[in-house]
Amino acid sequence: MSTWIAQEFASAGPLAPWIKIAHAGMEAQMIVELVLFDLPEGATRASAAALYETTAARWADNPDLIEKYYYFDAETGEGGGVYIWPDRAAAERWRGEDYRKMIAELYGASPRIRILDALMRVAPGAIRQL
Repeated sequence: MSTWIAQEFASAGPLAPWIKIAHAGMEAQMIVELVLFDLPEGATRASAAALYETTAARWADNPDLIEKYYYFDAETGEGGGVYIWPDRAAAERWRGEDYRKMIAELYGASPRIRILDALMRVAPGAIRQL
């Protein structure tokens, strides 16, 4: 994670109740990125999962990514991902033109991207403001 240092404050691995991100003694703002796109017409949960499998390893090896969830909405035919990043700079590093082109080629639609400040994380037994 370049100069960023991540310290987990619980023993639950990547799903720890909270993660503190520090750089030169200052708190960074954790980011939630929502990526939405229209899946090919007639997409099913299984076909969406098969498409997602083609990129999962790439994200698992991403040194900046804290967590990612793929999703599928059967009612709207929409798919996408929810990404948790340590800060806005990390999110921006990974969503450039190459990323947008990959989404369009793989899923047949341009992504709609929203970047949100994460204010609080709630996990069983833990509430933590970020």
